[in-house]
Amino acid sequence: MDSLPVCPDPALLAAYLDGTLFSRDASAVDHHTSTCARCAGILAAMRADRAAVQSSKWLSPWTIGGVVTAVTIVAIGTWVVLRGATNPDVAPPSAPTA
Repeated sequence: MDSLPVCPDPALLAAYLDGTLFSRDASAVDHHTSTCARCAGILAAMRADRAAVQSSKWLSPWTIGGVVTAVTIVAIGTWVVLRGATNPDVAPPSAPTA
């Protein structure tokens, strides 16, 4: 498959982006997209879409919720530890007497 006689299927372009094509097929897609403005545009749009999806994963509600939960747990734990250390009603542990 030295060159593609027709434009490749979008699934083939997706496999090309994933790096799952055999080298001869990948080079054929590479050659075709270097000579076909339509396919080069589709490939560029697919790359941009993948980049947007990857960057938006950090802003998902689950990620934000997890961060908020972790910060809350750490804050409460810190408050409990510091409160116990500064509370005069709590007697410090005494050493056992022999």
